[in-house]
Amino acid sequence: MLFIYGKRKFFIRSFEPLFYECPFCETTNSTEVFIYSNYFHLFWIPVFPFAKSAVAKCTTCNSVRAEDRFGPKLNEALKEKSSKTKHPIYSWTLILILLALLVMIIIVAPKK
Repeated sequence: MLFIYGKRKFFIRSFEPLFYECPFCETTNSTEVFIYSNYFHLFWIPVFPFAKSAVAKCTTCNSVRAEDRFGPKLNEALKEKSSKTKHPIYSWTLILILLALLVMIIIVAPKK
């Protein structure tokens, strides 16, 4: 039997940290941080989310930095926003479908 599985990510939200200066072009308030939800999939159907990741992009110089290259000020802003950001409900699609099927089987099953 063939199983197609893996991990992917999709965009959740973005924010602009206040008074943050880009380390490359030294422009203030030009950085935008994008938060992504990483999820495990089976046959390209999301099963469950397992982490959040972030990428920062400067709108002036177009430099892009991964989360491990953030400075302490940007890490603090990310931690605050990330804690308030939840994984979307559709990242649990396969588990919700299986749960709905189980409930339907229990309801429809003949009772002896």
